[in-house]
Amino acid sequence: MKRLKIKKIIRNNEFINIINEINICLEHYSIPLKENKVVVGFSGGKDSVVLSIVLSLSGFNVIPVYVDIIHDNNYHKYINGLFSEFNIFPVIINITDNDPKNYYSLVEMHYKKMLKKDSIPCTHCSQIRRILLNQYAIENNIQYVCYAHHFNDFAVTILKDYFIEQYYKTVGYYIEEQFVFFVHNHHIDIDFLKELVLKKRASTMGIKNKMKSKIMLIRPMFNVEELSIINLIKLLGIQIKSKRCALLNESSIKMSKRDIVYEYVKDRFMQNQLFKKEICKIMLESLTFDGFVKFNPRGNRHLNLPHLEKGLN
Repeated sequence: MKRLKIKKIIRNNEFINIINEINICLEHYSIPLKENKVVVGFSGGKDSVVLSIVLSLSGFNVIPVYVDIIHDNNYHKYINGLFSEFNIFPVIINITDNDPKNYYSLVEMHYKKMLKKDSIPCTHCSQIRRILLNQYAIENNIQYVCYAHHFNDFAVTILKDYFIEQYYKTVGYYIEEQFVFFVHNHHIDIDFLKELVLKKRASTMGIKNKMKSKIMLIRPMFNVEELSIINLIKLLGIQIKSKRCALLNESSIKMSKRDIVYEYVKDRFMQNQLFKKEICKIMLESLTFDGFVKFNPRGNRHLNLPHLEKGLN
């Protein structure tokens, strides 16, 4: 029964489409992922579940690693049960004061930043997870860490830069409700987006990113659309379980600008195939020929857009 299910999965069009796009990306950017052990930054969400399963069933040596900032036994059971049919064995790293590997000392500074008043913790939380994924890879002599960002995520990154610039130019000081209204009622000016890339004020994420100790972060799903992932999850019959915020009550957390732009992308942007192709071209212009970001437009945003707010998220 198990073999029949796996055969059905690997013959499915969505599975084939996803692995084909991953292989095209790996080949184009000369990433020898199949010849090496691969850590997948794993959250338990649909994207990292699909990336882990697709790579594993396609012959990659995959180790999904979940970083648990709060010790949640119920979520641990969920994580461990996700891959029971696929012979994939996730690793769970717990962040506690008495951790034998002393992981907590690596992230204490970021933890304190999360607790600052009016701070949206998502950025700091992702930094914590990246630190510990990198540490795990170093300890286990693994060169590649994969993230499950897909095409929509890449598009949101560059469009977030665009919307912030346009909002500041049109409205000024950041107010969440006004930004939501602006994003959902604004017609994107492609020429202005191209100009922002030329001026180094808008960029997508890198497909490749050098980390410490020669660890390479890889995002191989650049051309995989979210809808393909959703459809494959349905075929797999996996019930994705949402997790609560690691540190704060969810009702107390404001929407990040990324979340606001993501809603726009999900609701409107992805309906226009020609527009998607145009955005894809512009995203690639913000990357080097070998997949690294050419520049970080967010590093100097406080200088380019003074008084937008105290801290961008």
